[in-house]
Amino acid sequence: LHELSESESESETEVMSNHFGYITEARRFRQKNGFSLVENQEVMARYGSKFFSALNRSIAEKDDSLDFLAFTIWDYGGQKVFYTLHHLFLTEHGVYLLVFDMRQFLRKSRNASEDAKEYLEFWLNSISLHAPGASILMVGTYLDSVDTGDDDELTVKLKSISLSLTKIITKRKRKNPIVRNSKLGIAFFPVDNTKREGNYGIENLQKMIIETAQHQDYVKRQV
Repeated sequence: LHELSESESESETEVMSNHFGYITEARRFRQKNGFSLVENQEVMARYGSKFFSALNRSIAEKDDSLDFLAFTIWDYGGQKVFYTLHHLFLTEHGVYLLVFDMRQFLRKSRNASEDAKEYLEFWLNSISLHAPGASILMVGTYLDSVDTGDDDELTVKLKSISLSLTKIITKRKRKNPIVRNSKLGIAFFPVDNTKREGNYGIENLQKMIIETAQHQDYVKRQV
């Protein structure tokens, strides 16, 4: 974005006149002032703080029924090189999804299984340390690979993984609330990322994320 002249700057408020339709307003602003907004990221870079400020005010002004709920999603890098940065972003004002590969818990190699457990232990401890009290949902991926078509076999596998996770959860010194999968009676949410339609695992996970967030006191507070 080029620097705005004084006359152009006076039109900035027009961009935020409707914070839910800020992209549309930015386009009008672009047409009126005759310059190019190449990417939506540029719009957010310029108006992001105003947008989220207005969004927070809107949330705070809503009634107790909480008909409106907005999510900001942060995808953390799980590689060790990013470990030293996590404390900058982890906050108790959030719901955490701890995602893992279910296949690693079912491999015959003890080393592979232990590595997966160590990875989960690190993240559980990191969240508990920097975001005490925040709810955690554990999500197992690659259900399409784990499910061979035999329902009884799949049940045994999911129960086995859940037992391993429960052992990891119970031995922690710092304990954040873990949201269990009450539909399946296990400690995590297995999902299949290959299906777009009729994906029960994803739909169930989405429902539980929303329900968990709605029960947090901070969602009605201006941040």
